[in-house]
Amino acid sequence: MIFIVKNTSLEGKDTELISVLQDHFKGELNLARVKLICLFITALCKIKTINYDKLASEFATTATKNSSYRRVQ
Repeated sequence: MIFIVKNTSLEGKDTELISVLQDHFKGELNLARVKLICLFITALCKIKTINYDKLASEFATTATKNSSYRRVQ
């Protein structure tokens, strides 16, 4: 299923995206993996480029930038 999102505001959308991804993967991925995918998608939407350093810095998490960078790698 493909979703087209016209509203580019990402604030408050993470829980909705997590729900959609959990429904899509139907238990094949644990919640931590689904949240990582959610962080990855929202960070990509914000920076609109593939640069690990910039991508990791846009993760909305309490983890350090270096930790997020390692997760992306």
